[in-house]
Amino acid sequence: MRGILTLVLLACTGVTSVLAEPNAPLNWYKLDFPPYTIVNGPFKGQGLGDDIQQFIQARLSGYQHKSLLVNAARLYADLEQGKAVCTVNSDYDAQTDSRNSISLPTNIYFSYSLVSARLSNQVAPTTLSLGQLLSDQPGALLLAAGRPYQQLDRILANFQPGVHYQTRAGQSLSEGILHMLDKGRAGYTIELCSTVRYLQQNGQFEHGFDCAQIEELPFAIGRAAVTCADNAWGHKVIAQINSILLASRDSQPYRAMMQRWYVPKDPQRRSRYWQYYQDFLLDVTTNDYMPLRPPIESEH
Repeated sequence: MRGILTLVLLACTGVTSVLAEPNAPLNWYKLDFPPYTIVNGPFKGQGLGDDIQQFIQARLSGYQHKSLLVNAARLYADLEQGKAVCTVNSDYDAQTDSRNSISLPTNIYFSYSLVSARLSNQVAPTTLSLGQLLSDQPGALLLAAGRPYQQLDRILANFQPGVHYQTRAGQSLSEGILHMLDKGRAGYTIELCSTVRYLQQNGQFEHGFDCAQIEELPFAIGRAAVTCADNAWGHKVIAQINSILLASRDSQPYRAMMQRWYVPKDPQRRSRYWQYYQDFLLDVTTNDYMPLRPPIESEH
């Protein structure tokens, strides 16, 4: 897996580096969001988003690339202020209002679930309604402050933070929230099952966790992308990144980056994953937003 980030990989793809002004600064803001971006532990810097960022950096020459660990509030504040900032921690489908500062989709992943700790022997439901949970159990849901939750934000907007749901700030949010669920201090959170599995395998928890599909989510997959500041500088960088992605996304070295954390091991589901990859990622070749089509099976 790590070999795909070497000079051998550069030679394999045949992608010509995209030039920029000499030594132009480019700060890559990174969230603690394993296994997409991993900032601690034995797999530090080896998440899929880490790999994609390094893949792009190796072909985006002429910049002074620098990675910084930040929280979500700073990430979106600095993007809004037009600073020389980009991030791989971006949701392609949550930013349909503006396509100018977001790249073509970089990868697909299974969407958010409602996660709870397995504190009893009761069988957890496989499907839950977010709206009903917020109404019936106010305060039971704990969320990461400042993090966008894709299509679910429209539901959360109808409820009052601090009353119907709680928030937690900081950098290592996913792990910290799971620890609160593990100790019974919160009932639910919204998280990716892939993140939960990674943290459970690499952390210290007393209990296991259950992932329930969210009834209000029309699609079971999401798509990530690179976002840069929405200004002339950001538009130029995104155009360069799009050229890299168009030349690389269907290559074997690029596809190999998906294997470690996100491609299902079951042969049938793996085959469907790559079909989704074709339909919802490779077929997106212009800046015009291409929405997801009919509902797709979940990972549950």
